[in-house]
Amino acid sequence: MGLAAGAVERLLQVDQRLLERRHPRVDGPLDPASQPWVAPIESAYPTIRAELDALLDAGVRFPETSEVVGQDQGNEGRWSTYMLCAYGRWLEFNCVRAPVTTELVRAVPHVQIAGFAVLHGGTHLPRHRGPSKALRYHLGLRVP
Repeated sequence: MGLAAGAVERLLQVDQRLLERRHPRVDGPLDPASQPWVAPIESAYPTIRAELDALLDAGVRFPETSEVVGQDQGNEGRWSTYMLCAYGRWLEFNCVRAPVTTELVRAVPHVQIAGFAVLHGGTHLPRHRGPSKALRYHLGLRVP
């Protein structure tokens, strides 16, 4: 690991310790029903799926997640992403192509990252977590 990478790693470790003082880590799933925004998203499944299908059918490019993040994510196989919100900033040029999904996700408090992720057949993601506290919610839209 180079000097710059080592410095970033140490900074992320300090960040994690500071966050855990204020928000202790939860290592396990939460009951989705405990979040009031989950039911509206789940009930809109057919529309959200239709928006995803329309993007894919139109040939919209979903960049590799490593391209979006700017570094290798350790995945084996293809993992691509269509971002609606990246680090708290809404990407309006993408949002207009998925208006219902965008409206539903905007109702989720404190959203930092939102979009469609595509794990291509045989893809494996290693256990991971980001550098900040986050509640992650995934709704499977096209699951074999």
